Amino acid sequence: MKKKRESLIYTAALILVLIFTAGCAQAQQSCKGLQISSMNSAIGAVEPDRIDKQRMSYSINLCNDSDQETYISFVEPLLATEINGRLLSGDTRVEVKKKVSARDSIVVEGEFIFDSTDLSKQDIIAMEPIISGYRVGTEQQIELPGKGVRQ
Repeated sequence: MKKKRESLIYTAALILVLIFTAGCAQAQQSCKGLQISSMNSAIGAVEPDRIDKQRMSYSINLCNDSDQETYISFVEPLLATEINGRLLSGDTRVEVKKKVSARDSIVVEGEFIFDSTDLSKQDIIAMEPIISGYRVGTEQQIELPGKGVRQ
């Protein structure tokens, strides 16, 4: 019983620390082209009574400040090297397959699970940033100067 309680306290403390350090929302910014205007993330145990598996979830707002719509096929987080070797959830790519109109935005959410068997809270914090960026697969129609593109 004591071990289970310690485990729950450890997990709650880990979640709070990571939310306050890495999961804070950034202020909404104007952007040029396709960019991330805001991001939220959180990390915590997959199961409340076990700390050997952690789930990282994230939400990003991609805005298209260009003059043309852009088709987004996928979004994939770029993970810290230490986390990449510990992935348990397989592919981290999120299939989007949606058009984003000019001057519009879209929210993309994803998550992954990693093995934290031999990691302390401090070890996980030392790996930050766990997500260092995103790979975005896009398609965009570009018109020639002075000419319309035939469709």
